[in-house]
Amino acid sequence: ADNLLNFVLHATDFWGGMIRAPREGLRAVADQGAPKDDATFKKVVAGLGYETTVVQVPVPGGTIPMEVHKPKGATEPLPIVMWCHGGGMVVMNCRDLFATKSGAPLGVGLGLFDRLAGKAIIASVDYRRAPEHPFPVGAEDAIAAAQWLSQNGKDIGGDPSRLSVGGFSSGGCLAAVVHQAARDRGFPLCFAAMFAPVCRYMAATESFVQNGHYTALPLQGMIWFFRQYVPNPTPEIVTDPRCSPVYGVGKGNLSPCVVATFEYDILRDEGVEFGEALREAGVAVTQYRMKGSHLGGFLDRPKVEALLNEWERAIGTSSKL
Repeated sequence: ADNLLNFVLHATDFWGGMIRAPREGLRAVADQGAPKDDATFKKVVAGLGYETTVVQVPVPGGTIPMEVHKPKGATEPLPIVMWCHGGGMVVMNCRDLFATKSGAPLGVGLGLFDRLAGKAIIASVDYRRAPEHPFPVGAEDAIAAAQWLSQNGKDIGGDPSRLSVGGFSSGGCLAAVVHQAARDRGFPLCFAAMFAPVCRYMAATESFVQNGHYTALPLQGMIWFFRQYVPNPTPEIVTDPRCSPVYGVGKGNLSPCVVATFEYDILRDEGVEFGEALREAGVAVTQYRMKGSHLGGFLDRPKVEALLNEWERAIGTSSKL
């Protein structure tokens, strides 16, 4: 399935279509598959027993939507998981099929919604995307959403003391940003899960060279994403922890977390570097090194399930895992 997914992305010229799109037409090209994917996501989530509502999170300049997926019939306060979707800060939205397993293309998905069905509230933030909203808008939107959940979680049937955050790829970067913001801005966060996170602006690592040809996330795609999100990469911006979370680890004092890296992913080495920085700072971190490409790592189910077990233990959804 991993090889097939990479082949499909190559055969359909997925990256070329976006990269060649004129700036004024980029949003239409990037979102052309959204209606179908959104419909599939809604069907999958409803089938897993979630009820979905939308809350508006105050941000500078207005509000952003966040979809709250709550198990039907829940009466007790539940853990809250905030999910940050991937897409290079440019594409995709909060209806993230890759956070499911039953709805993900070719079954290449994390399965978070499947695993937490009936156990937790999942709040998926629809942060504003580049190029219309360049750095640091997406990062600040994610922080605002986490703060909103910490302050208003009880109103949606949640337990703010069991708030955690997770994300994949650029969403993994946002999860790392929220993880650090909880320490720096003083709101509770009990756990963070970062999957194939972007950790350092244009990190010239060995995995960039080794894995930059895989269609799931090629080197040209990474460069293009960064040009959209960080159009003016000054030294101050690229070392800002909201852009490159490795610079925000500091002396630690962060909640427990996990960092997952994928063997054939362009982002592999910076994720390993990030995990080591967390460990050296005294943070309780587990690193999961999974097989597969940027998307295909979710097919390494034994390690995915072990990671999800650790996440569930941290938020208290099961005492037996």
